[in-house]
Amino acid sequence: MENSKWLEPVLRYLRAGTRFQLSERCPSIRPLEKNTVLHIKLLQLCQDAVNIDDSLLYEISVVEDHVHPIGLDLDEHCSIDMDIQVEQKQNEILIDNRSEELARANIDYEQNLITREKRRIANLPNEEERVKPRAALDRRTMIHQMKSLRLISSITNIPPLTVGLNPIEHHMSFSIHRTKSGNDGYLVKITTIHEERLTYDKKLHDAQFYILEKLFGGRSCINVLTLSIDSIGILRIPSNLNLKFQGLDCYEYEPDNILKALRPFLTPSVLPLKTLQICSVPEMPHPIVESAEELTLITKDRLITLTNLKVTVLSYDMKSVEEPAELIKKWLRDGKQIGTVFTLSSFKEIKSKILLDDVKRRFKEKIVRVEESNGDLTSVTLSMNDSAELVIQRDLVQNTWKVILKVQSSREEEI
Repeated sequence: MENSKWLEPVLRYLRAGTRFQLSERCPSIRPLEKNTVLHIKLLQLCQDAVNIDDSLLYEISVVEDHVHPIGLDLDEHCSIDMDIQVEQKQNEILIDNRSEELARANIDYEQNLITREKRRIANLPNEEERVKPRAALDRRTMIHQMKSLRLISSITNIPPLTVGLNPIEHHMSFSIHRTKSGNDGYLVKITTIHEERLTYDKKLHDAQFYILEKLFGGRSCINVLTLSIDSIGILRIPSNLNLKFQGLDCYEYEPDNILKALRPFLTPSVLPLKTLQICSVPEMPHPIVESAEELTLITKDRLITLTNLKVTVLSYDMKSVEEPAELIKKWLRDGKQIGTVFTLSSFKEIKSKILLDDVKRRFKEKIVRVEESNGDLTSVTLSMNDSAELVIQRDLVQNTWKVILKVQSSREEEI
């Protein structure tokens, strides 16, 4: 190891995937590699995958009778196993997002696949070519019907019909892929580095915990720009990982549960977060949410309570002009820190026009200036006090209409 210390400055700036490969092929440098800070831009943790920088994907799945891989644990009859009882251990963080809605969505998805397969088989040129795929589809349809009955059973608490249903063969698939981010934001698999079939003798969450421990356990420090939690099933994370992240993305789920689960990682060295993406503002004030420098939300609820400098709402559906008017009224009355920017995205053009027209009418005594384009208002600037003003402007950015509320120094326009 002494002779390989010159590698440390090289390792520090290598991509995670390259470091993992070097460590695997050269056991002599493993201690040094583990003790060198690992830098990752994006670390996305799902119940069945680990995505590193949108370039390397570790993926596990359950495969039923050679049909299609499923990223959730199944019972012996191929239904999503909602009865698994997982107790949190001392050395782990447990996130369990299973729901009946998830099971229903999976059944609907499978129904769509079956319908598409029926059409494909019907379009085959001759009967001989249809025999084998039709037999496979009949089998797949039978399993789908069984899953549907078992879901109804779990909802109604009526025992399912299992007469004549034989357990289905399962196996587990493990693969490593080189990936890239596609134009639609989804990952595209470029090449498969490793692939193997495993017996289904441990649950997905056990296998995922093992992968996380293997990749990141025992490291001196893992610096992550954004940690993304994207799990619709059971996710177990080793709690002893020396994980430091600047941003957290968990906007698919209720923030309280995720933030509570991740508490071991939310240390003073991590807080305040530079970026936080969550579904909605918690009902009760949350210091981690309130202290985040940039907050991104899916929904617009409780915007009026936020004190963050930068807030973006990804889906702002204005039901009436009263909602944003209350926010503007509060800022004018109570004041707001210079540099505050609230961006309300997904506006329809007509609604953005209605909002600015309403601001001009409602707060006409506060108007400093207005700007127009082709006869339509594009911005209205209101006086807040002697040193600050509030600019409300609308803009089309990447085919999405946005309304931006920005607090700036009243001297900025003069400069």
